[in-house]
Amino acid sequence: MYGTTLKLPEEMFRATESKIDEAEFIRKLKSTIRQLKPVEATNRAKKKPYVNADPLELLFVFVRGDQAKPPLNPPYEGPFRKDSSQK
Repeated sequence: MYGTTLKLPEEMFRATESKIDEAEFIRKLKSTIRQLKPVEATNRAKKKPYVNADPLELLFVFVRGDQAKPPLNPPYEGPFRKDSSQK
């Protein structure tokens, strides 16, 4: 690399004098686009969250704070051990 002249990206490729037929290019492009099939959308939220049927059986709880928080802060605090005297 030392002592050689650097080349710009455009200098790495030879200029071609081939003339592209625009009408033929557009025809091929339209044909290719017509053959494309849409990709089926995926629903990543198919799984339902687990909810315990009996909240009285829980040992730990998370507490949601509805106050405004800075971005990227979790909406819940915890886990806190549930007070067993609340049954």
